[in-house]
Amino acid sequence: MPAFNIFATVEAMEKKIHDVTAKVSKDSITTTFNAIEGFVMFACIAMGIIQLCSLRFTNEINHNENRWMRTNNKGIPTEETTMVNLRFALPDLFHKCQNLALVKAIKARQADKTTDDIFDQILDETA
Repeated sequence: MPAFNIFATVEAMEKKIHDVTAKVSKDSITTTFNAIEGFVMFACIAMGIIQLCSLRFTNEINHNENRWMRTNNKGIPTEETTMVNLRFALPDLFHKCQNLALVKAIKARQADKTTDDIFDQILDETA
Protein backbone atom coordinates (compact mmCIF):
# COMPACT_ATOMS: atom_id res chain seq x y z
CA MET A 1 0.00 0.00 0.00
CA PRO A 2 1.43 3.43 -0.87
CA ALA A 3 2.45 5.75 1.95
CA PHE A 4 0.25 8.78 2.56
CA ASN A 5 1.55 12.32 2.57
CA ILE A 6 -0.28 14.33 5.23
CA PHE A 7 0.18 17.52 3.22
CA ALA A 8 -1.30 16.09 0.02
CA THR A 9 -4.50 17.49 -1.45
CA VAL A 10 -7.83 15.73 -1.01
CA GLU A 11 -7.85 14.72 -4.68
CA ALA A 12 -4.38 13.16 -4.42
CA MET A 13 -5.44 11.22 -1.32
CA GLU A 14 -8.59 9.94 -3.02
CA LYS A 15 -6.55 8.82 -6.05
CA LYS A 16 -4.18 6.86 -3.80
CA ILE A 17 -7.10 5.20 -2.05
CA HIS A 18 -8.65 4.27 -5.41
CA ASP A 19 -5.29 2.77 -6.45
CA VAL A 20 -5.58 0.18 -3.68
CA THR A 21 -6.97 -2.92 -5.35
CA ALA A 22 -6.98 -5.60 -2.65
CA LYS A 23 -10.36 -5.93 -0.96
CA VAL A 24 -8.69 -6.81 2.36
CA SER A 25 -6.67 -3.59 2.25
CA LYS A 26 -9.73 -1.50 1.39
CA ASP A 27 -11.70 -3.12 4.20
CA SER A 28 -8.80 -2.50 6.57
CA ILE A 29 -8.63 1.18 5.60
CA THR A 30 -12.40 1.58 6.00
CA THR A 31 -12.44 -0.18 9.37
CA THR A 32 -9.53 1.90 10.65
CA PHE A 33 -11.16 5.12 9.51
CA ASN A 34 -14.47 4.19 11.18
CA ALA A 35 -12.68 3.24 14.41
CA ILE A 36 -10.80 6.55 14.52
CA GLU A 37 -13.95 8.49 13.72
CA GLY A 38 -15.88 6.66 16.46
CA PHE A 39 -13.14 7.25 19.02
CA VAL A 40 -12.99 10.97 18.24
CA MET A 41 -16.79 11.25 18.43
CA PHE A 42 -16.84 9.45 21.79
CA ALA A 43 -14.07 11.72 23.12
CA CYS A 44 -16.01 14.82 22.02
CA ILE A 45 -19.19 13.59 23.73
CA ALA A 46 -17.28 12.75 26.93
CA MET A 47 -15.61 16.17 27.00
CA GLY A 48 -18.99 17.85 26.45
CA ILE A 49 -20.51 15.94 29.37
CA ILE A 50 -17.58 16.92 31.59
CA GLN A 51 -17.95 20.57 30.59
CA LEU A 52 -21.69 20.44 31.30
CA CYS A 53 -20.94 18.96 34.73
CA SER A 54 -18.42 21.76 35.33
CA LEU A 55 -21.06 24.37 34.52
CA ARG A 56 -23.94 22.70 36.35
CA PHE A 57 -22.12 21.63 39.53
CA THR A 58 -19.68 24.54 39.94
CA ASN A 59 -20.33 25.06 43.66
CA GLU A 60 -20.20 21.36 44.52
CA ILE A 61 -16.93 20.84 42.67
CA ASN A 62 -15.25 23.96 44.03
CA HIS A 63 -16.20 23.14 47.64
CA ASN A 64 -15.25 19.47 47.44
CA GLU A 65 -12.18 18.49 49.44
CA ASN A 66 -11.02 15.54 47.31
CA ARG A 67 -8.30 17.57 45.67
CA TRP A 68 -5.88 20.08 47.12
CA MET A 69 -5.89 23.36 45.25
CA ARG A 70 -3.24 26.02 45.91
CA THR A 71 -5.77 28.76 45.20
CA ASN A 72 -9.50 28.44 45.66
CA ASN A 73 -11.28 29.20 42.41
CA LYS A 74 -14.70 30.79 42.67
CA GLY A 75 -15.30 30.49 38.93
CA ILE A 76 -16.07 27.52 36.74
CA PRO A 77 -13.77 24.56 37.52
CA THR A 78 -11.52 23.11 34.85
CA GLU A 79 -12.19 19.81 33.12
CA GLU A 80 -9.34 18.23 35.08
CA THR A 81 -10.82 19.27 38.43
CA THR A 82 -14.24 18.00 37.36
CA MET A 83 -12.78 14.64 36.25
CA VAL A 84 -10.96 14.20 39.57
CA ASN A 85 -14.15 14.94 41.49
CA LEU A 86 -16.11 12.50 39.32
CA ARG A 87 -13.50 9.79 39.93
CA PHE A 88 -13.98 10.16 43.67
CA ALA A 89 -17.77 10.61 43.55
CA LEU A 90 -18.83 7.86 41.12
CA PRO A 91 -18.24 4.84 43.40
CA ASP A 92 -20.27 6.50 46.15
CA LEU A 93 -23.04 7.43 43.71
CA PHE A 94 -23.14 3.87 42.35
CA HIS A 95 -23.46 2.56 45.89
CA LYS A 96 -26.32 4.97 46.68
CA CYS A 97 -28.20 4.41 43.39
CA GLN A 98 -28.33 0.63 43.10
CA ASN A 99 -31.57 0.62 41.08
CA LEU A 100 -30.41 2.74 38.14
CA ALA A 101 -30.22 0.86 34.84
CA LEU A 102 -26.77 2.32 34.15
CA VAL A 103 -25.44 1.10 37.50
CA LYS A 104 -26.88 -2.38 36.92
CA ALA A 105 -25.36 -2.54 33.43
CA ILE A 106 -21.92 -1.51 34.72
CA LYS A 107 -22.06 -4.00 37.58
CA ALA A 108 -23.13 -6.74 35.18
CA ARG A 109 -20.19 -5.92 32.95
CA GLN A 110 -17.85 -6.16 35.92
CA ALA A 111 -19.37 -9.49 36.97
CA ASP A 112 -19.04 -10.95 33.44
CA LYS A 113 -22.81 -11.16 33.04
CA THR A 114 -24.21 -10.12 29.72
CA THR A 115 -25.92 -6.76 29.65
CA ASP A 116 -28.78 -8.35 27.72
CA ASP A 117 -29.56 -10.48 30.80
CA ILE A 118 -29.55 -7.40 33.02
CA PHE A 119 -31.71 -5.39 30.62
CA ASP A 120 -34.16 -8.31 30.37
CA GLN A 121 -34.27 -8.41 34.18
CA ILE A 122 -34.85 -4.64 34.36
CA LEU A 123 -37.65 -4.86 31.80
CA ASP A 124 -39.24 -7.75 33.73
CA GLU A 125 -39.13 -5.71 36.96
CA THR A 126 -40.78 -2.69 35.34
CA ALA A 127 -43.49 -4.73 33.60
